[in-house]
Amino acid sequence: MSVAYFPVLFPEIPGYDPSVFVSGKALAHAMPALDLLAHELGVPELMSFYSESLAESFGHIGEEVPDDMLETPITWTDAEDGLHTVRAIVQHLLTCVGVPLLVKDPSNCRPDETVVWERVFEDLKQLETVLVTAKNHGSKFRLKIDM
Repeated sequence: MSVAYFPVLFPEIPGYDPSVFVSGKALAHAMPALDLLAHELGVPELMSFYSESLAESFGHIGEEVPDDMLETPITWTDAEDGLHTVRAIVQHLLTCVGVPLLVKDPSNCRPDETVVWERVFEDLKQLETVLVTAKNHGSKFRLKIDM
């Protein structure tokens, strides 16, 4: 099973589908390390931008939301906040490890074959482009999971 994180915008930009621009598979694979790195850099973690409704969450497992569960509101984030995090991580990767390079823990720049940071870097740059577009159109965003 393949997992990916991709951005959703609100309000939507007519004719613009951000999920087309961001693969998100490398982000999903590297999310624990990215969130650790974000924490070390003093910026919000990427997972802090993740938000889904109960219906979306239960839909991933092919179930209906139980009647006794209250719907949770979706949280939308200013694109500028996402840009702050993405740019801090990108800058760190460029400064610390360069691209392309295989590293397990970019905070310490230790090589490992488990994460292909070149692909993570590509996903981050694509996400940055989407967030710039969102900012320019006055849209907020959230990260959503695709399984």
